[in-house]
Amino acid sequence: MNAHRVGAVLTALAVLIGAPAATADLVTGLVANWRLDETSGTFADQSGNGHTGTGVGAPHGSGANGLLVGAADLDGDDDYINCGDMAAFEITDSFSAALWLDLDAPPTDFDFYLGRQTSGTVKQGWRISNGSSGKREEVRVIMTDAEGDLMYEDSGAVLDGAAGWQHLAFTYNGNPAQQGTGANQTIPGLAVYVNGSEIEGLGTSALDGSSDISPGGVDFSLGTRAADGAGEVAGDMDEVGVWGRVLTPDEIAALYNNGAGRLIVPGPASLAVLALGGLALLRRRRSS
Repeated sequence: MNAHRVGAVLTALAVLIGAPAATADLVTGLVANWRLDETSGTFADQSGNGHTGTGVGAPHGSGANGLLVGAADLDGDDDYINCGDMAAFEITDSFSAALWLDLDAPPTDFDFYLGRQTSGTVKQGWRISNGSSGKREEVRVIMTDAEGDLMYEDSGAVLDGAAGWQHLAFTYNGNPAQQGTGANQTIPGLAVYVNGSEIEGLGTSALDGSSDISPGGVDFSLGTRAADGAGEVAGDMDEVGVWGRVLTPDEIAALYNNGAGRLIVPGPASLAVLALGGLALLRRRRSS
């Protein structure tokens, strides 16, 4: 941990004395955590699980373009980060993901923010992206099995390049039988969050749990779908996390840290997770 970040951590802890904490340690179930501060070389996985990200194109930022320090700087053309063979979740697994995003402009085409998904007609896997044609400014979380059956939920129009940094997250409870089938419905067990709050969006479910959503031979990626280079994102991306469990609403709020100063006050093993959300408060306070 560099001196800049150590100072920020100490300041954050001082700010948070007496503040309420979220109900669980965000290190629990952590699969990967990329701060994306790097200005060259690979992108370190702070979880300790070794899911190092490799830059494709030129996704490195300046070291000062992030919420606190640096962030990936994606040009919307050929920049993305390949994180290898990870996040092989199945439809019966519980999992969550979160990231900070500062788009250059409201999206008008397909944006792939993070996930693991094949190309072709049946896009097996899962992702956080924007919506389909006519819904480009909506956040979409989608899961598709090997048979082409899918489940997705949209947020409503929230993606705005003029809004600055926005926090996107979702949780899934691993119970496909709970989802039911049909279109234009709220999907039980799949929750989409924007800026710390759950969005009661509508979607479609046709998954029955009989087929895998985890595609073999396809890498997890940030900023573009690695399988075919589709969905190039134009903007900055920061503080990405993936968990093998359902985060609670309080934990999502702690990641966003919506100005209330709520943050996990960690033990020594948890310092790496501070950057995921709470330290963004310092950036906001300094700029206010």
